[in-house]
Amino acid sequence: SLNNQCPDCSVIAPSSVVEGSKDVVLDGSNSSDPDGDDLSYLRMQTGGPVDVDLIDFDEPIAFFDAPEGMCGEIFDFVLTVTDEHGESSSCLAEVEVTDGTSAEIHMNVPDTMTSRYRKVSFTATTQDDCSGEADVEFVNYRCYKDYPWDDRQPNRNRASGCSIEGSTISFRTLSAFTVHSWTVRATDASGNVSDKDYTLRIVPRRSGRRR
Repeated sequence: SLNNQCPDCSVIAPSSVVEGSKDVVLDGSNSSDPDGDDLSYLRMQTGGPVDVDLIDFDEPIAFFDAPEGMCGEIFDFVLTVTDEHGESSSCLAEVEVTDGTSAEIHMNVPDTMTSRYRKVSFTATTQDDCSGEADVEFVNYRCYKDYPWDDRQPNRNRASGCSIEGSTISFRTLSAFTVHSWTVRATDASGNVSDKDYTLRIVPRRSGRRR
């Protein structure tokens, strides 16, 4: 028909999904035709580092599974709707795959150390599947946890020479029968947060005298 109009293509899809997500929906059911014609549907993947299986690619609603190990990658899908007279229009859906796991935290902290007037330091490292590393901060730090004067926490922190610089915490192991405790918090590029608690008990040195 000379007066036939092109159909209106519409697709609804999430802007981002977590890697490994199943049955991600590409919804083209809101597409319509001004003349009331029936529409046919065809989808193609036009972008992304790997091909995904498009389930029901020729139906109003299609699905795919977001692949693992592709965080930060964007997958493009083009929907083309065609009316009974062969007139068509297309629309694009872009779906970013994001990181679904929090970073692992590693810190080599022993259970106990002997009391000495010396400074020790411990450095936290992280491993994230997506960004490689994560931002680190120390929270809930308490030095001399077993110290009896709870209202003098700032003085105890100062007495232990506690300092935090970047991902490293340092203090002096000068008093036995005390406990240092802290939490390492890692935040990856996708905003996933992980916490790991550490406790270090200071014990007295053994006497070197022999009978």
